[in-house]
Amino acid sequence: MQVFVQLIAMWHFGLIALATIGLFGGGYLANRKLRQFWAWAKNSEAPKERVVVFLPLNLLVGLLIGGFVQTVYEAGSMCSQYQRPLVPCTLHVLTRA
Repeated sequence: MQVFVQLIAMWHFGLIALATIGLFGGGYLANRKLRQFWAWAKNSEAPKERVVVFLPLNLLVGLLIGGFVQTVYEAGSMCSQYQRPLVPCTLHVLTRA
């Protein structure tokens, strides 16, 4: 339970989180359109999954991943601002939280 609380504490919302939401949502929709085109080109059956179910799931996964990437970015930019070695300092900041 304590590990779960620490993971939640590491999550931040920012521009990178918003960008990953867009990437995951747009990626899913583009992949679906590509599969529909491929099915049309091969004269086979189009994909039948419901966008209403899978799009919010992809957006949620994008939000979760983006929040953790946002945290790593913020830690790295802080280390870069203080001119510390990037990887060791970022790992130190992340494990300290």
